[in-house]
Amino acid sequence: MAAEKQNLQQIQAAHAELYDSEAALFDDISLHEDTAGKLRQFLLDRFSFDGKSVLEAGAGAGRITDYYVDRAKRVVVTDAYESMVHMLEQKYKGVEKVTAALCDHRQLRARFPEPFDVFLSAFSFNYAFDPSVGDYDAFLEEILPPAGQHIIIECCGFYETFDYLPPESIRYVRALEKRFQKTVLPTEFVFSSPEQAVAAAKVLFSPIAERVRQQNRAVIPEMIHVYYD
Repeated sequence: MAAEKQNLQQIQAAHAELYDSEAALFDDISLHEDTAGKLRQFLLDRFSFDGKSVLEAGAGAGRITDYYVDRAKRVVVTDAYESMVHMLEQKYKGVEKVTAALCDHRQLRARFPEPFDVFLSAFSFNYAFDPSVGDYDAFLEEILPPAGQHIIIECCGFYETFDYLPPESIRYVRALEKRFQKTVLPTEFVFSSPEQAVAAAKVLFSPIAERVRQQNRAVIPEMIHVYYD
């Protein structure tokens, strides 16, 4: 079936509203992602966080942070939405090595000029990119914070790679592919019922909702791409 495409700005606006006003709902849906733990296993097997300083941009509710926080020496988690930063502050309250900061991806280099051992961004660095930035390759180098190790994780499709992604998002992924190595992790969102899967699809990425409804399964496949140097 032909994949319905959404304008990048439409997707970003819908997600911004969700993150800003319904952070708890976003957190709940994200708990259904990659329930098999493929991403967690890959990150901990492939990269070292032991005793490292980590800057995680777009940390959301801290789901990915939980993978490595016990191993790291110092962690700074950022998000562009106050509701998410508040969740992070509450989650890591009393954990001295974790600092939460309100920061847009485009401000990272100015806010954190000193290199961290690891820079990590999961499912969010794409929000810094839109057609107004011009050359995506050059813009990536312009905003990428200095770090010994960069790890950028993105959803690059659902039923097939790049299905439903708008052209601007594919341009962004192509820029990542020029700059980094890549590992693809086919995984799934797993819900308790087909109806819950459809409801989540409508919230997170509406173009796939009809296909999820037609499949009538409690599972939504996802293609996770991990980019790293």
